[in-house]
Amino acid sequence: MTVRTNALTRFEDHSDADLPRFSLADLRAGDYVELSAYDDGGGLLASLLERDDADDRLEVEGPASAVAAPEFTIAGIRITTTTRLSSETTTVGRFRPPPSSPRPRVAR
Repeated sequence: MTVRTNALTRFEDHSDADLPRFSLADLRAGDYVELSAYDDGGGLLASLLERDDADDRLEVEGPASAVAAPEFTIAGIRITTTTRLSSETTTVGRFRPPPSSPRPRVAR
């Protein structure tokens, strides 16, 4: 999946580094990031790229497709659910990105 940035994309650093002028050049493998993007008719365009301190959770948000319970796909990422529930949300069982995609570190 490709997501473009432009001059209107906000870059925010909320990690311990807290860089005042955070950019793609500062992003490193293993960084915990949140990406908000939308389809501008030419593909996905990022409105926000935010770096945070490490967290042990993963959230993927978007329209569901290829729904065949207990599995479905969001943004090209295959999700297999379980029936475990928490007080906040349904727990996702196994997370399996498509073979052609790198496993995302984080989408918060």
